[in-house]
Amino acid sequence: MVETPRETWITGIGIVSCLGEGPDAHWQALDAGKANVESAAFAPYIIHPLTPVNFDTQIPKKGAISRRTAEFSAACRRRASTSASSTRG
Repeated sequence: MVETPRETWITGIGIVSCLGEGPDAHWQALDAGKANVESAAFAPYIIHPLTPVNFDTQIPKKGAISRRTAEFSAACRRRASTSASSTRG
């Protein structure tokens, strides 16, 4: 069976990084000049570890996604959808 391609539009921001989860956490960290930095564990390199993310709230079916990359994608997609729906008038 051949599926017809669908056009998808994401009109929100889905951010998960070392500054936090979601645009509000990022703006707060940037405004405060805060950065999540780890310099001892991988010395002499400095890394920016990811803040804790509750993937259970981001993925609809528990255990459906096993790869970390897919988990981050799902978390960002969910955040973008939430952001898009909160900006609609």
